[in-house]
Amino acid sequence: MAGRDPAGFIERMININSRSELHRSIVKAHKNSEIKIRHELGYTGIADSIWIKNNDLLHLNYDLLSGAGPVQHHFRIEFETGILNDYESIIDPATGTSFRELSSAFLNPASIETGYGFSLKPNPYYDLGFSLSTAKFRTLPVNNNQSATQGIEFARLNNAIVIFHYGFSLQLSYLRTLSNQIEVIGNGNLFIKGLKKDDLEGEASLQVTFKLTQWLQVRMFSKIDHDRALGQKTRYRTEILTGLYYENNR
Repeated sequence: MAGRDPAGFIERMININSRSELHRSIVKAHKNSEIKIRHELGYTGIADSIWIKNNDLLHLNYDLLSGAGPVQHHFRIEFETGILNDYESIIDPATGTSFRELSSAFLNPASIETGYGFSLKPNPYYDLGFSLSTAKFRTLPVNNNQSATQGIEFARLNNAIVIFHYGFSLQLSYLRTLSNQIEVIGNGNLFIKGLKKDDLEGEASLQVTFKLTQWLQVRMFSKIDHDRALGQKTRYRTEILTGLYYENNR
């Protein structure tokens, strides 16, 4: 991707992204447990061989469904964190010198969300989850340029603050196989901790998979997320990935 600055120079950027997934489902009697693990890592290369990390996310999701019929008990745990350290360049106004300060690291920021409620399956393709009791703990970096977000302060560490939120959440899952080669997967999660706009956190994604061979696949992936606690506006992302995938449906 290339752009032109006001001086007329052309600036070229290269984006490199990777995405790995693990999905395991176990069905026993009237219980169904699912484990989903996803890791995303991306870098943007600009002039003078400078690489900037633009994405680093480890996402773990565990769902336990129990009961028979279209309405089932639903317990879920969702965990997110980055893995690699990230730094922010800061200039001291008194001396004019610059230095780097750690802005994120493994488990900082991070979040773990647990919820209990029920799941509704109106048709074979959709799953709707309602977690009427949802608790969320999150760690956020604390430095001179960042203040704690709204919530109950649970603990304060050397470089992080632990915040507790309580509310309810909604989940949506969509899975449909259009043919032996095409599969569509959609997921969404909305956490509601209050009545204001900034009290809403959530994300939604859509993935279309084209199975070229037994091992080779092309995936089109789109995602939108909103999280004001990290100072983010609503973000959109679309990418096309290809790679080798192994499936074991036993």
